[in-house]
Amino acid sequence: LIPFDVLKSTEPENSLSPNEQGINILTEAGWKINEDGFMEKKSSNGTEILRFKIATGNVPELITIAEYVVSEWRKIGVDVSLEIFESNDLNNNIIRPRKYDALFFGEVIGRDLDFYAFWHSSQRNDPGLNIANYANIDVDKYLESVRSNQESEETLEMYRKFEQEIQKDNPAVFLYTPDFIYILPKNLEGTLPRNISTPSERFMNVHEWYLETDTVWSIFQ
Repeated sequence: LIPFDVLKSTEPENSLSPNEQGINILTEAGWKINEDGFMEKKSSNGTEILRFKIATGNVPELITIAEYVVSEWRKIGVDVSLEIFESNDLNNNIIRPRKYDALFFGEVIGRDLDFYAFWHSSQRNDPGLNIANYANIDVDKYLESVRSNQESEETLEMYRKFEQEIQKDNPAVFLYTPDFIYILPKNLEGTLPRNISTPSERFMNVHEWYLETDTVWSIFQ
C-alpha cells in the first residue's frame, strides 16, 4: 500500500493533491493508466494490472471507512475490491492463516502500551497478532527492552526509536484513532478518567462519582 500519511506529509511542499502525488509515485515506479482507467505495467511476462483485495470485518464503522479507502485507491487507477467477513470467519479463515492481500483492522493496545504482540517478529504466525508480517531486528530489541525495563524514561526512549523504525519501514497504513465521547450530567462530580482505551474503562473509578454534597459540622467529623 502507498501510505496516505506519507502523501499528506509531502503536500505542503507542492501544489499537487494527495491523489496526484499517488499517481506520480506509481508512474515513477513504471505503472501507467490503461484504457479501462486502471494502472498497468508491461514486462517480459506480459501485462500486470495493479489490483488487490482489502479484507475487513462486518462492522459498520470498519465497512464505512474501508469503502472510503477503496474509493480513494480507485481514483488513482488501482483496481481495489472490498471483502467483508463475519467476525469468526475473518479471524479463523483470513487472519489466522494470513490469507489476505490487505487487511483493514484495528489494534487495541490497552493502557499498558505493550506493542510486542503486534510488531515483534516472533508474532508473525498464528496465534501472534503481527498481521503485517513485519520483521525488524531493531524493533524486536526495543520491544524486548520495554518488557524487561521498568524505568519510564528509558521505556519512552525505546518507544521513540520503535516509532522511528515503523515510520521508516511503513509496514502498515495508520488511518485514525477513534475517540470515545460520552455525555454526562452537568451535576456529576468526581474524578473522571481523562483517557480510556476501552468503553468499559469509563467506569473504573465510578466509586468516586457523586451528585450531591452535604455540609458536615467539624464536631461530627
